Amino acid sequence: MLECHQGPDHRKKANEVTINHIRHLVNENITQPREIQRNVKMFVKSIFGSRRPSDINRRFYPSREEIRKIVYREKKRLMEGKLDQELLAEKNMARLLLNVHDNGQGMDSIGNI
Repeated sequence: MLECHQGPDHRKKANEVTINHIRHLVNENITQPREIQRNVKMFVKSIFGSRRPSDINRRFYPSREEIRKIVYREKKRLMEGKLDQELLAEKNMARLLLNVHDNGQGMDSIGNI
């Protein structure tokens, strides 16, 4: 019965702009759900001014649980990106060492065969 009083937006997924703002905060190393909620509230107010959505509208004010999920996914994405960069750096180092070992025979200066 509580759903009826909270309106149709209570259970909807967070707005993409809000999600992107949370991702930006995570990239700035802000990961505490309470701090993110406070920041999101200011962010939404800056967008809508005095006509801002209701505080129970989950499209613009995600729950702490939803924020935790977004933070987790963004941290995971960032870690995977760092791992990819590390693997690429190792591969480049191996090519460089092979090139030095070969003394350039069979490979050009950028490591192509």
